[in-house]
Amino acid sequence: MKKLAVIFLFLSVAIGLFFLKENFNLKSKGEAKKADVVLTWDYNPKSIDLQTPVNFTFTLKDKEGKNIENAKIDIEATMNHGGMIPIFTEAIYLKDAIYSTRFKLTMLGEWIIFLTITLPDGSVASKEVVLQTN
Repeated sequence: MKKLAVIFLFLSVAIGLFFLKENFNLKSKGEAKKADVVLTWDYNPKSIDLQTPVNFTFTLKDKEGKNIENAKIDIEATMNHGGMIPIFTEAIYLKDAIYSTRFKLTMLGEWIIFLTITLPDGSVASKEVVLQTN
């Protein structure tokens, strides 16, 4: 009886690992390829307070220096410490590889801005910028 229980346990673990592996394979097949993106950015006003929205601009180029146009940029801005509610927004394409967004920072200190850039061909790049407020 003990042998049968050990065999059953072994088979249960093996079957579970097989389905787990198959699940991971399905997820990895759907992932977009990574993109090479050169990001430059700026913001205004340079003196940030909590009452004035901040205008952010991002310029995207490929590794050869060519403009990247019509990408989708999803943004998550959060403080460098836990407990803060992040800000979620999207940058809009203006022209000449320039994208823009505007939002109000909710607290002074160091902010980390995470950008998920989806290019027109479906490839994805992740970038991170750090902003220190007054």
